[in-house]
Amino acid sequence: MGNDQKDVEYFLQQKQVNFWRLVELTLDNVFHMAPIAVSEIKEELSSASKIEQLLFYHSEALSVASNIASKIPNNKHVEQYKRLREQVYADQV
Repeated sequence: MGNDQKDVEYFLQQKQVNFWRLVELTLDNVFHMAPIAVSEIKEELSSASKIEQLLFYHSEALSVASNIASKIPNNKHVEQYKRLREQVYADQV
């Protein structure tokens, strides 16, 4: 495997790590729910096709967290989420 391929795989792996971190933080801090369901969803997703995984990771973490919590996000939730997203992705700028 070439260095470019390794770089791409590392980048994608980091994106997934940050995505799940943001989902967990959103569940905990915005919806006040323990993020226990996340590991089950990650496991299910790992057996999905690459196209399904790609589509999933194009979702907004807020949407995933709100679906897990069975809550419709309001304006306060969105603002809280935006602050969390800035914190999670601040390292990558």
